[in-house]
Amino acid sequence: MGYVAIKISKTAFSAQIVKIVRKYTDISISDIKKRINNQEFIMSCDHIDDEMIKQIINLYRELSKEDVPCLLYENDRETTCEILENLLQMHKEIDEEIEQENEREANEFEKN
Repeated sequence: MGYVAIKISKTAFSAQIVKIVRKYTDISISDIKKRINNQEFIMSCDHIDDEMIKQIINLYRELSKEDVPCLLYENDRETTCEILENLLQMHKEIDEEIEQENEREANEFEKN
């Protein structure tokens, strides 16, 4: 299973970063600092967890607004908000197609 994640540059650590990160996750201040210093992901989730992907995108945008250097990852590659938003859109379209197919099957079953 794939993953989506965000990493903050090792050179960056401040109270502002902690404040922003703590809006999205409940990890401790010392853990945030450790993850930044060790170049570990601040947040990550499964490739199919739409709500967490949205949170990661929002965290990225908020950090970027404050000029905090950070990177998004999809599996082992750097990615962009646009690509992650396309992934979310694809998930939405697949869900809609499945729902339509289920409705068609239910209607055919009722006819028989």
